[in-house]
Amino acid sequence: MFKKIDPDSETQIPSPLDLFVSKPVNVAFQDTNIVEYSPLNSNGAVPIRFSINSGSTYLDLSQRRLGIETSRNFDDLELGGFAEDDETTQTSGVGFEKRRNNFIINSEFNTIAHLDVDFFKQKKFLLNETLIDIELTPNNTDFMLIVQDKTTYSLAIIDYKLYVKQHHILPQIDEQIQISLKTDSLAKYPYTRNIVNTHYISSGRYDYKATLFNDFIPKRIFVALVDGKAFNGTLNTSPFEFKQFNIQNIHISANGKLMPNYPYDLDKHDFSRCFKDLVETTENTGLSYEEYLTHTCIFAFDFQSHPLKNVSELQRIGTTALSIKFSKAVPIHGIQVIVYTEFDSLIAFDYSRNMTTSFPV
Repeated sequence: MFKKIDPDSETQIPSPLDLFVSKPVNVAFQDTNIVEYSPLNSNGAVPIRFSINSGSTYLDLSQRRLGIETSRNFDDLELGGFAEDDETTQTSGVGFEKRRNNFIINSEFNTIAHLDVDFFKQKKFLLNETLIDIELTPNNTDFMLIVQDKTTYSLAIIDYKLYVKQHHILPQIDEQIQISLKTDSLAKYPYTRNIVNTHYISSGRYDYKATLFNDFIPKRIFVALVDGKAFNGTLNTSPFEFKQFNIQNIHISANGKLMPNYPYDLDKHDFSRCFKDLVETTENTGLSYEEYLTHTCIFAFDFQSHPLKNVSELQRIGTTALSIKFSKAVPIHGIQVIVYTEFDSLIAFDYSRNMTTSFPV
């Protein structure tokens, strides 16, 4: 005799035995193209500006890439020609040499990478008849390059191209969408809003406190510390070398709730709990504990009750604050604290393509 564990559960035939049904057919598209856009301003002018007029097409913003052609008189570039750093250093070693070798042969290098824009990461197609303006400001040469000698190097970006996937959908599908918009329905785009703030801690201090937000409480917060000199860019330092800086304790408070609930005990240089929290929060499997200890020390604070990728939690209002204590004084160049935060957010468009949002853009 067989019976269900839950009498109310639905029944399902496993796909290998579903012999009389073919796979579904996509009936939305009539044509799809990757469209190349050149910048509006001349090469060398900053910021770099692109303008996309979708016309009759729907834009797949998750499939957008920026192609860059660079020439060099320099030693290293971390801009799409990615190579993983060694466990103990970012300014030499195998990863460093792989990036440097991109420019050894002919001093020019072409790279293409996704634009890291929070709204672009959502999977819904942007409505047709929409105008998008994109503005990019490159970092300075000292920030982008790493050198091993005292030679002065420079970086020149020769050309930019933006590639966007654009879809012509079937007229009947488009008509249904436009009718829904005309009847006061909104095209809704839920996404994860990212905000990055920086805070400077001057040399000689042993503690630091800062209010991060006074309105919405983030769902996740990541905190990293970098040398103040490296943060502003020097040719012999890496701005991505996140160190421990003799942290004794670090926590986030949101409406009086502390995260972590039980304080980290970092006096004994045991960062295993911090590393575990980062791995579990990001589902990261590529970062080693040795890398974490030497140059990728990032603290993760997850305020979600039950994280689900396709579900948003209730938004909470209150004060979010950061507190850090050090066992030794902050070094001479000071410390820049980088705070990366995530919020559930929503952008919506009406028939006239007017935009509203549940969170300040």
